[in-house]
Amino acid sequence: MFLTCFSTVVPFFINITSNVIVFRCFGMFAGVTVIFNYFMVVSFLPAFLLIQHRHLDCFTGFKFPYRSVFSHLLYVLLPHVLVQGRYLLMALLSIVAIGGAAITYQGLHLPEYNPLQLFTSDNLHEWYDNNAEKNFEFVSSKIALPLTSRLVWGVEPIYSLSTFRANATSPLRSDPFFALKTASDVHKIARSLEKARQLPFVNHQPKFWPERFLDWSDKYPCARGFLCCNMSNPLFSDSYLDFCLRNSTSFLATSYNDTPIFDNQTFAFVGYTAMLPTTLKYNHRFSKLTKSFEMLEMTKPDNGWWAPEWWLMSTWFDLLSSIVQDCLSSVLGSLFFVAIFAFIQLKCQALAAVVTIAGVICTSSAIVTLLGWVLGVLEAVILVLVVGLSFDYTLHYGAALPEQGCAEHRIREATSKGVGPVTLAAFTSFLAGASMLPALTHAFYQVGVFLVVISITSWTFSTFFYLPMLSITLPRQSGDCKYCEKTNQMHLSPRR
Repeated sequence: MFLTCFSTVVPFFINITSNVIVFRCFGMFAGVTVIFNYFMVVSFLPAFLLIQHRHLDCFTGFKFPYRSVFSHLLYVLLPHVLVQGRYLLMALLSIVAIGGAAITYQGLHLPEYNPLQLFTSDNLHEWYDNNAEKNFEFVSSKIALPLTSRLVWGVEPIYSLSTFRANATSPLRSDPFFALKTASDVHKIARSLEKARQLPFVNHQPKFWPERFLDWSDKYPCARGFLCCNMSNPLFSDSYLDFCLRNSTSFLATSYNDTPIFDNQTFAFVGYTAMLPTTLKYNHRFSKLTKSFEMLEMTKPDNGWWAPEWWLMSTWFDLLSSIVQDCLSSVLGSLFFVAIFAFIQLKCQALAAVVTIAGVICTSSAIVTLLGWVLGVLEAVILVLVVGLSFDYTLHYGAALPEQGCAEHRIREATSKGVGPVTLAAFTSFLAGASMLPALTHAFYQVGVFLVVISITSWTFSTFFYLPMLSITLPRQSGDCKYCEKTNQMHLSPRR
């Protein structure tokens, strides 16, 4: 119980390191919930069962109909099928897993047309959002908003605000490495802006304020005994630069898209910002958006930084980039820690467990891909669960594996002891998912689909792949097995 719990908790807590705040919050919530569930199961549940046994016997008399039939199928027939048909089962499920990996690699992609779906796809509004761009040209032109690059000097970029608070804010901080105190500093900014304006996708010909300041400075008349703002004149001194920069704003027009930045309390000159309009257009498709952002990256100034003018564009691009990276790193990291837990519990059989988990991941991912899933925020959060949920059933079978006996006997015993709890666990997960399938909201429906798929896939692979695979990984025993003789009579009669 401890290992199954914490093999699920660790993958959840790994998501706290994600760049996406939804992943971090979900990982924290789910991890704490599983830990609390563990302590409830080992404390409250035994106490409740003891009270039920002593004082509530009237509620324990119900017997499931056809129990003997199901017992015979699960405890007698199933172990025989697993042992006799082990090679066929492993071959078939191996093909399924390999095919699933290919389908997932080719078919699972980021959303293209409706990235923020709220209702199921058969909803009329969602159907329009999913198909409007493909059927109506005006929708494509409406979405294709122009991309612009906001260049900033003198303000320190902030890459992270709060781990769990989405609405956290932080005051602006001056960049300690930025300074505009010498003529050389002005020339550097002017050269960066001129270089950016000459890029083929930039649609801006007029000079920016630093460039115009240089032209204004060259024409500034200087006389001995007065402050000189002509940086090419011998009378000019760098100590005059701050006055000259401020004085130039009275003669050179500035605007929101081309302006120096002053501190609103000390009135100190702290930075500069400009906007570069481009010919690039926004698109929901990550592949096209990536090419546009790679080109926009060429506008990054020296000793400064850039950002799209419309923050939603950069947020969406960063989100898509993080979804791909974080989802992959979460699955691989979870698989690594699960492999450690598997080795702790299963020792030499851990390799078979890890291969089984990989098969579950590939197959379940392929099934949801065939059902039309795209890798949005919701789907990425859901797929984080796949490693933890795919390991539980396999670990139950591994824990039920006896230490002694031949490989066939140990497989039969593990099946007989573990198939009941594993089947009931899978059935309850299946029912939980099936109850959400009639939901109209996209989130509940996707969670329901995933629970149905992962419960069926995990039960199938843990029962029909992991157990047969043990016949290869378990050590061989020479001669007859004395344990097979002792349990043979027990397996021939159905349980009641």
